[in-house]
Amino acid sequence: MNQDFKNPLTSFQKDAFIEWIDLLHWSLPSQWKIHNLINDIRHNYNSIAKKPSQIKLILESHNVPTAPIWNECKLNDASDSGYACGLWKLFHIISIGVSEQHRTVLGGKERISSAHVSDVMLNYVSIFFDCELCQVNFLQSHEKCIIDKCASLSDDVNEVSTNWKELTTWIWYLHNDINKRKLQEEARMSGKTVSKVEEDAIIWPGTQQCPQCRDLNGEWNRIQVFSFLFNEYWPKGISNPRFVVLDRSKRIKRTVKRKEVNIIPFTILWLSIALSLWSLQKNMSLSKIKKFALSKWNEVRQKSLGVKDKSEKSYQSYPSNQNNRMRPKSIGVARRTRIDPFSL
Repeated sequence: MNQDFKNPLTSFQKDAFIEWIDLLHWSLPSQWKIHNLINDIRHNYNSIAKKPSQIKLILESHNVPTAPIWNECKLNDASDSGYACGLWKLFHIISIGVSEQHRTVLGGKERISSAHVSDVMLNYVSIFFDCELCQVNFLQSHEKCIIDKCASLSDDVNEVSTNWKELTTWIWYLHNDINKRKLQEEARMSGKTVSKVEEDAIIWPGTQQCPQCRDLNGEWNRIQVFSFLFNEYWPKGISNPRFVVLDRSKRIKRTVKRKEVNIIPFTILWLSIALSLWSLQKNMSLSKIKKFALSKWNEVRQKSLGVKDKSEKSYQSYPSNQNNRMRPKSIGVARRTRIDPFSL
């Protein structure tokens, strides 16, 4: 992490943390045992947000070392290279998981789109990755990707119109671009220049690793690149689908559709009433105005009562067919009469 997080997480940090863990929850291979740890973290979101050190206790309860030594993925003698390499592997696995497992997500579908997942990754790197240069490179490569249109990230989750493999392309592009940035930075610090051959050599996968990933003109075949990444990172064999229910994202504004009411007729009505009263006041006394207003009100009341009486008569004339029997008239019981609110 890029800070100790001894204080409680802010609202934005908490949302970014929840989004990240939930992304791991539904995108990682369902057969992995790490889901036990992920579920434990998901059940303790509030306690971790109040006291981030609580996550160490959860890791220890699952026998996960809180200060691991990165051996398998360590690229050089740098102490942090193992974690960075492992994080890239995790990003590639997530990107493929989005393509493979988005159908098993129920509930907050807006959280499985390629654009939303890319935002979750960007927020994770910018908040929790303890490498300032890595953060800058990641964000700048993302901006370059937008300019170069390296991938068509979309908020759409429609199965037909969405290319779910675009997130894998996006991560693959960022990984290669950041590797080129690191090569150029190292050459600049040593006073050297990077040749075209050196830059091509660092692009992954190489021609020996994936001969079919490029055509004769050197252009990338993205279908073959996805197949290579899938075979490289996604587990072999058949995995049982695990359906996951997600809550709606807090980062997405919830819009409540309100019924629009046209107030213009009401405004005209009240203005006409006000003008009528003002003209009457000039030509009539106050008592005459009251008498005129009451007479108009009684006319409206009588019309409304006439409509209600007609509806009641039509209802009373309709025979009751319940159980094919007529209800006997009650004798000696006073019939309840409807109270007219206008007569009170």
